[in-house]
Amino acid sequence: MIEPFDVNTKATSPIRNIDRSWPCRFSRVWHRKSFCARLCDRVGKKIDQLVLYTPTGISEPEWTVHIYWTHNLHSNSMLHLYASYASICELEQILDDTLATGLDRSTIDAIWDKYATLTCFGTTYRQRYEWRKNAIAQEVARTHGSAWERTA
Repeated sequence: MIEPFDVNTKATSPIRNIDRSWPCRFSRVWHRKSFCARLCDRVGKKIDQLVLYTPTGISEPEWTVHIYWTHNLHSNSMLHLYASYASICELEQILDDTLATGLDRSTIDAIWDKYATLTCFGTTYRQRYEWRKNAIAQEVARTHGSAWERTA
């Protein structure tokens, strides 16, 4: 005969150390991560907006390469999973400040530095691909920069 299962009695519980509060913890974590995900979407859109504000001294194709790779950095660093809400807010504030004050080449370097401090994935992505981003941007500037400036 099978005895009825009483959730309040650990002696008859098939799982001895059952944690009955996990749905609440899961809900809180999911709720926080959804806020982080929405904030990360806003940060990604602001990174995409940087392409509209090409700084002086850099050709538009070269600037587009830097923004493209920065967008890839944003996507691959997984901020919404591994960074705190406050640190993502700091990053958003940096982007807001740079959009308000003006952009230059050091802006991209500062953004890459910030991503490297936020998550291990940002650090790994920077180590693997920053040199490639710079090499491609230099090649684009060498081959297309002067022709682009003549037609502009």
